[in-house]
Amino acid sequence: MSEFILLEQFNRIIKAWWLIVVAAILGGAAGYVFHRSHPPVYEATATFFVSIDASQTQELPKDLYQYDEDIALAVTQAVILSPSVLENVTLAAHEQGIQVDPNGLFNNSAVERKHAFWELRYRDPDPSRAQTIANLWAEIAYQQMVAWKESGQIVNYVIFNPPIPAVTPEQPVLYGRNQLMLAGCLSGLVAGILLAEVWVRVGMHFSSKASAGLPAPAARRRAED
Repeated sequence: MSEFILLEQFNRIIKAWWLIVVAAILGGAAGYVFHRSHPPVYEATATFFVSIDASQTQELPKDLYQYDEDIALAVTQAVILSPSVLENVTLAAHEQGIQVDPNGLFNNSAVERKHAFWELRYRDPDPSRAQTIANLWAEIAYQQMVAWKESGQIVNYVIFNPPIPAVTPEQPVLYGRNQLMLAGCLSGLVAGILLAEVWVRVGMHFSSKASAGLPAPAARRRAED
């Protein structure tokens, strides 16, 4: 068995560089086609503005203020994704003829904090339905925030403002397109390297036969004819 030398292996494979490039391009194209074959998805965003009443936090130690503030504001996400809110959103959607379930709501949504703002995003193939569910969800979550605060489950110095309603999205989002194309390119690259290795080995095999004076398959067939 011949010794494996990385540099020599690389030099052999690079001779079929065009095969590697073509395979990577085809892989990326396959990822793009796969993405385009799925129906467009629209995303509606409702926004919450949540702040802290500084006049009620003066008694907190300064080194704990920022930590306590972050913990207090994080309850916003906990309310939005709470099982009771998801269940109430499901019931409200059913009343409007929209068939969803709590798992579907959770899997097609995202909650993101941007400083004092919290964005509730909901994705759906129907832009009008995406807007309706986002606004139902935001209103029900806001009512739950107020109820939790009144019951003492949320500290008094957290101020919840009514949500800014979502508008009907006009353009579909393109989640996953770049990732799919990158994955396709990488898969094509690996496949191209393997094909290049096979291509080079086959070429070396026939070259060694020719150098040894053995007829290649085509020459052998011509001789038999």
